[in-house]
Amino acid sequence: MSNWILGNEIVYDDFDRLFLTYYSRLRRFVLDFSLSDSDAEDIVQDIFSKLWKNWDEVKTKTNLSAFLFSMTRNQCIDYVRHKMTVRKFEQECAT
Repeated sequence: MSNWILGNEIVYDDFDRLFLTYYSRLRRFVLDFSLSDSDAEDIVQDIFSKLWKNWDEVKTKTNLSAFLFSMTRNQCIDYVRHKMTVRKFEQECAT
């Protein structure tokens, strides 16, 4: 991973480049699941947060693009399942 130091702050050039390259593509991908703009923002933000926390492991993936889209798809599926569960619970409570 290439990085450079600016004052006391370490800037991770590879991660920044990855974010700039994939953020809008992943957001559009999430919107294909018919989720709202704010849901898409939250999901993609979560993906990059997880990516950052595990960057040392993730950066060695051979196909990072496939890994990111797979992570995003799984996050969307989990989110939709959660929404369905909440909706079902709310309906049961209302009756």
